[in-house]
Amino acid sequence: MRSTGGGMAEERHVDFGPDSAGGQRGVEDHETGLVVRPPGPSELAATVRRVTGLQPLAYHVDVTERLARLEPEGWRAFGETAGRSYPDGLHADLVRAAYRLDPGSHPRVGAAVAQAGAALGVEVPVTVYQLEDRAGANAALLYRRSEAVVTLSGDLLDRLTDPELTALFGHELAHHRLWSLDGGRYGIADRMLDALALDASTPEAFLETARRWNLATELFADRGALAACGDLEAAISCLVKAATGLREVDPAGYVRQAEAADPASGSRGQTHPETVLRAWALHRWQATGTDDAVTTLLRPALDLDRLDLTDREVLEQATRDLIEGFLAQGWADSEQVLAHARSFFPGIAAPRPAPTEIGAGIHALATIQSEAIARPEEPATPIALAGVTPSETVARYLGYVLLDLATVDPDVQELALVSASELARQRGFAGIFDDLATTELNRRPNGNGRRRVGRSGGAGMTAGGRRR
Repeated sequence: MRSTGGGMAEERHVDFGPDSAGGQRGVEDHETGLVVRPPGPSELAATVRRVTGLQPLAYHVDVTERLARLEPEGWRAFGETAGRSYPDGLHADLVRAAYRLDPGSHPRVGAAVAQAGAALGVEVPVTVYQLEDRAGANAALLYRRSEAVVTLSGDLLDRLTDPELTALFGHELAHHRLWSLDGGRYGIADRMLDALALDASTPEAFLETARRWNLATELFADRGALAACGDLEAAISCLVKAATGLREVDPAGYVRQAEAADPASGSRGQTHPETVLRAWALHRWQATGTDDAVTTLLRPALDLDRLDLTDREVLEQATRDLIEGFLAQGWADSEQVLAHARSFFPGIAAPRPAPTEIGAGIHALATIQSEAIARPEEPATPIALAGVTPSETVARYLGYVLLDLATVDPDVQELALVSASELARQRGFAGIFDDLATTELNRRPNGNGRRRVGRSGGAGMTAGGRRR
């Protein structure tokens, strides 16, 4: 179940006069580009054309494919109950604890539901209930593939304007659309991740995937809100009123506020992104038509302490590429180096250069070493892994992987360190690698400084990349 929480406020009245063409004049915020006015017929039609075909986000597609591949038995088990998130007695329970808002008796609700359903292509019957709970304003979808049940609580109906109410129902029905697409695949993934999140033994990568999935789903549903009402102002004001309970809000001002909220650092939300970041993402999507804002909020950087399933695979491949790059320089001839490399990837191998090539390689490394001593310090360039800039934790992890490989065999350590330093420079983390080598070995990898007495073997990292 997904909900739009928080208190709601009364409708906001904006006076718009006719423009010279006989249409409606709006007020454009020049900092955000947000035009505060009701949409014209052509704009509404364009918005509806774009989002009627609202498709799952790339993150939904990627995670769904991974879950089906990584957990086939669990996928089959959840697939057997797809489409029935709530029991057959759902309505029997609700008629005892809620008031049913029939369209004939409540035409405002019926019109908002009809407009939202038509915009999103949701054709199943929709039933709306007002719960007796008056503690807080909220809305939620109770999902079944053959119908949509939306529950309201608090005074939402009194506080929202007609466009905002349509946005609210668009948000909830967007959940139904997502979970029903492609034979219910995304609904299966959603339920599976919910279950995994409740299991104390679930690996961290699955938990982080569940968190990001929830955020992505809310961002998708926010697009459904815009699709339903066709008015960015109403979609954003609905979000703000729901979160704050304010009676009057300024959507354009809220988008400006979002820039101060540092969207580039990503969302820290667990089930919903921060409201201000949701408004920012919706504004960016309307302006660009791309998923860039979603990517920013879900995955601002590759962080070793917060890897999801995709990140885990990216980091694994980066680790393998780094190890293979080191072995390809001739260090696979060392049994200790190769054994350590295979503690990460048992089947890893590298081309074995001919003896003449080894001799040439030693001469080349000596040249690199002399050049490195004379070369001034160069700032490290950012590492790019699958288009994502890694955090310092990832750069340090890769540095330790390389340092371990370079120091695991004392017989070749001197030249191996120079080789590793050069590889780190090529990969963009030379500064971090050299600092790690200085800390661990009490010397620079280019030969300057003193070697720590009594040190042998690796840099204190296990094959899993953790400090011993």
